[in-house]
Amino acid sequence: MTQVLQPPRLRLTAALAAAAAEKGYAATTIADIVRHARVSKRTFYEHFTDKEACLLAGYEQISSRLMDVLRETTVPTDLPWQDQVRVVTAAYLGALEDLPAVNRALLLEVQAAGAEAYRLRARTQRRFADLLCELVAASGHTLSPVLSLAIVGGINELTLHAAESRPFTDLIDPVTDLVVAVISISPSP
Repeated sequence: MTQVLQPPRLRLTAALAAAAAEKGYAATTIADIVRHARVSKRTFYEHFTDKEACLLAGYEQISSRLMDVLRETTVPTDLPWQDQVRVVTAAYLGALEDLPAVNRALLLEVQAAGAEAYRLRARTQRRFADLLCELVAASGHTLSPVLSLAIVGGINELTLHAAESRPFTDLIDPVTDLVVAVISISPSP
């Protein structure tokens, strides 16, 4: 059986995630990453300037995948809007749950990285908040960008706390309740 190798860039971000899952991002070295990826340091530096650039690329890949899950979730329009929220919430948390442990580690480790990681995380949360506003509007309701960002921040915090202690899917009810409560107090269109 022939094994198909991923492109080096993907292998390197996956290798960083694996190394970070083992020993934490701060303790992970370029040598750890290239060992996991089975590439040379030269190959690493052809794709990334440093460890943080590799982390940011991996975080962007995972975040984009999760955004795609939200966009591609089919929500039955005949359901009450509260149930539509539940469908999207379940899809998102299910996708998080399905991530390999190493990718989950990457989502956690980006919290501890530098200023550029903070800015990327903030931009990513705004993208999720914008998408949430779109999804809410599609259900015939409105949600301000500020409240949407507050919801995304709350969901992020809940998932960070749950990451090592319970399945993300255990959060379906509380996250649905949070989103429904905030939408319920938002002005009608």
